[in-house]
Amino acid sequence: MNGTEAAKRSGYRGNANTLATVAKENLRKPHIREEIDARLATALAGAGVTVEGTLRRLTVIGDRAFRDGSYSAAVRCVELQGKYLKMWSDRIEHVQTVQNTSTQELVSLIKEISEAGGIDLTSAIVPN
Repeated sequence: MNGTEAAKRSGYRGNANTLATVAKENLRKPHIREEIDARLATALAGAGVTVEGTLRRLTVIGDRAFRDGSYSAAVRCVELQGKYLKMWSDRIEHVQTVQNTSTQELVSLIKEISEAGGIDLTSAIVPN
């Protein structure tokens, strides 16, 4: 599960940074990504790993940890479940098409994202 090592085993040459770049580029190639996903799915199925089973185990482990007073372990289980459910994120995701959206609405959205800690693009778009 190491891209740099996989690039090296595949015959690419270079230092660790070069191989890491090659690995990143290869993961963007649809046929490579599909093959990796297929092999991973086969490995997980062979091991009996499913989303439902994993979430169920996290629930059992978290409940037991909470009862035993291991609150950090219990919180970690809840965190992993919430992460899978995309309950929280470190980034703001906003989906809206540009078509049929007024310039004022777009400027307002950019300001909102900027004020929430996103990239400040207002100076490049909104004249002073």
